[in-house]
Amino acid sequence: MPRNKGQLAEGFVFWLFYLALTGADIYFIMTAPAMIFSRSVDTQGMENAIFSERAYASTAWQSPLTARAYPGILPTASAWDKKRIVDAFSTAGTPRRLAFKLALGSEIVYFPDEMKYNDWKAVSPVFFRSFVETRPVWIEDQKKETTLTIDQVYTPKPPRGESEP
Repeated sequence: MPRNKGQLAEGFVFWLFYLALTGADIYFIMTAPAMIFSRSVDTQGMENAIFSERAYASTAWQSPLTARAYPGILPTASAWDKKRIVDAFSTAGTPRRLAFKLALGSEIVYFPDEMKYNDWKAVSPVFFRSFVETRPVWIEDQKKETTLTIDQVYTPKPPRGESEP
């Protein structure tokens, strides 16, 4: 039992700091693992590279005899199968919107359509992001290499729990 007011004040200050530091320790012990182990990983660059690879593979010439695909090789510039390229993409199940422009010389293919691509590309610095990649394509009958430009316009993934606008 404290004898005077000074000893009472000393005990009060001790317990005040003791409880405050104990509360801070408990808060840190409970939140630190969650902050350390729940870091989100940005996979958009990897997803864009996969979409780009899929676009490149879809432009491959397919031998009618063996049904083998030859990525990066076309027998003629007109052998570029636009329908197969568009059919190779499906955005079902993805939480973001996506549009492509594939250009091989004067031949251009849009996915899903030209209007969406042009509208989204115009606002790409603000609402959409853009990913552009070039790949070599060998045209066999012309004996020359040309460049395939794959231009993607996409919305970033929304954070967990939020829906796409």
